[in-house]
Amino acid sequence: MFKKRKTNQKIKHKNVQPKNKGITLIALVVTIIVLVILAGVSINTLFGDNGLITKANDSVDEDAKGKARDKVSMEVLSSFNNDGTLNPNKLKTNIENHTGGTATLGSNNGLPVTVTVDGYTFQVEGKGEITGDGEPATQVDYASEDTSFVGYYADLDGNPSNGPEGIIYADLAVGSDLALGPKNKNKDQFYSPYNYDAVEDKESLKKYTIGSEDVIGLGKIWKKPMITETTGGGTTERFYVMALKALDGVATWYKNANGTFTDDETVDSSKNEFGLGKVNTENWIEKYNDAQYRSTHGEQSETDLWYIIQRNGILNKYGKEWFVPSKSELCTYYSMFYILMDMQTYWTENEDYYENYGADDWMWTSSLQRSRWQ
Repeated sequence: MFKKRKTNQKIKHKNVQPKNKGITLIALVVTIIVLVILAGVSINTLFGDNGLITKANDSVDEDAKGKARDKVSMEVLSSFNNDGTLNPNKLKTNIENHTGGTATLGSNNGLPVTVTVDGYTFQVEGKGEITGDGEPATQVDYASEDTSFVGYYADLDGNPSNGPEGIIYADLAVGSDLALGPKNKNKDQFYSPYNYDAVEDKESLKKYTIGSEDVIGLGKIWKKPMITETTGGGTTERFYVMALKALDGVATWYKNANGTFTDDETVDSSKNEFGLGKVNTENWIEKYNDAQYRSTHGEQSETDLWYIIQRNGILNKYGKEWFVPSKSELCTYYSMFYILMDMQTYWTENEDYYENYGADDWMWTSSLQRSRWQ
């Protein structure tokens, strides 16, 4: 039998709602890790060592390097002598004039030539072979043009391993207006100042680098770093350099002309001022080689200074323009010792202190037959 349900009886309904299941923390972490891995793979594909962008940059660099090498090759082809040998000086001129690059001559008759074009550096060997992988040129730290390098050694042959060939006694980037020390211990007499001005256009000066270690050359006890000429600068020499090695066997200034000069202060038309040693030297060699002049003053002698420097090719050694200094230039050289030394030590220990450094107090000049530091 069926029981009749009462119509007024309330029916209870169970309130059922769907469950909302959220993402778990673990799932979130896993998702992030996967995304990071995918991102890493993508970034590496683009920027890694073998990535697309890296390969594109390498391709551009290799293309630029190849173009730079081609420029060097073109200039090498036009730099041979008629006998088929490479002319390093001609190559240097061609590189600098035609490519805007730089070239440095090597120590073996100018070879190898180190060439930098468009920021890439190569070496050119004796038969015109271009070597080197074109590494980008490194930044060069040049010797400051606001600092005096008087007293430093000079590397003149372009090979620092050979040691210095001279010592710097005047720096035209800085100039000198220093008053020199007293002539005697009583300090009642003073040496005349031998000053020189700095050049106005410093951009015209050649560039130089400084060695990292001290070297010894003058008198075997003077320790200073060595300065080496480099590329990237102008064409004007910055330094006055005194050779460390004296001429062998020089005994006379102009032996057979002794007593024929009328001016006690200077010889003929030579000048004592700083900066005129080169002009004096050129003028004197011209006179010395002139037969008419010799007929008045005397014939040449193999012991003469002017004879020896011509015979031995001294005036163009290391590709530099050497000359016999004027009196003021010579005294500027001697003043280097006074500027760089403690004057009190000089007078209390040894009146000829500079001689301990290998400098004689009597030396040849181009304006006087014999000159002493005074």
